[in-house]
Amino acid sequence: MATVIPATGQMVSMGRIGSALGLYTSGSIPTASLKLNGTLGANRNRSLSGVSAITTGSQTKESLNFGALSGSGTY
Repeated sequence: MATVIPATGQMVSMGRIGSALGLYTSGSIPTASLKLNGTLGANRNRSLSGVSAITTGSQTKESLNFGALSGSGTY
């Protein structure tokens, strides 16, 4: 069952987005090395929504670029 990333609110977090995209398991989130664009944007195409990755160095917004996407991991 796919996990849907919330589009707004306090529940939007980089660590939880990474977990939902399947970058690492929940509970082992390496937030110190997590980059919004370099890590999450570059791996955004792991979403089950069929979206493309975001080029490293371009502008990225958590809610706008990740909200409402679905992923295979736990949010």
